[in-house]
Amino acid sequence: MTTTERSSSGRVWPYAVVGLLAMNAVIVGITVYAASSDRSFAVVPGYYEKASRWDDEVRARQRESAMGWALRMEVGSPDLRSGDRLLIATLTDRHGESLSDVSLKAEAFHNASARDRVTLDFAPTGRPGELACTLHGSRPGLWTFDFAARRGKETWSQSSDIEVSGVSR
Repeated sequence: MTTTERSSSGRVWPYAVVGLLAMNAVIVGITVYAASSDRSFAVVPGYYEKASRWDDEVRARQRESAMGWALRMEVGSPDLRSGDRLLIATLTDRHGESLSDVSLKAEAFHNASARDRVTLDFAPTGRPGELACTLHGSRPGLWTFDFAARRGKETWSQSSDIEVSGVSR
């Protein structure tokens, strides 16, 4: 082996190491981009505050359970142009009697795109205990609804997973 053969093979290693480090940096960049641009990934808003008040949440759930309120949701068929759906909620007490003078709000998101949250304000329909709102441009699939109801000083909340069916033709 001559001196020139040894010196030329020794020069390749620094370039190979730099090339591997550059390739690693590109792979990390692609991974960070893919993780941060994924619309289905979301962090629960206010998660730390909710976790730090867990004991209060448990007491509230026990109080709400003792109230005996129940919610029934009906999801209407989609409008063929806009995809909007009518949501009808009925709140009842422990005896199955419809609740009146109740305000109902919800935060909803499709489970495939948890970042895209929608706030819903239900309005009375004129029928006892029945409230309605429109879910705009809703896509079919499993949705999570976080309901919050209020009647006077009484408050009640519930989280429900509701299947929103596709367009039937």
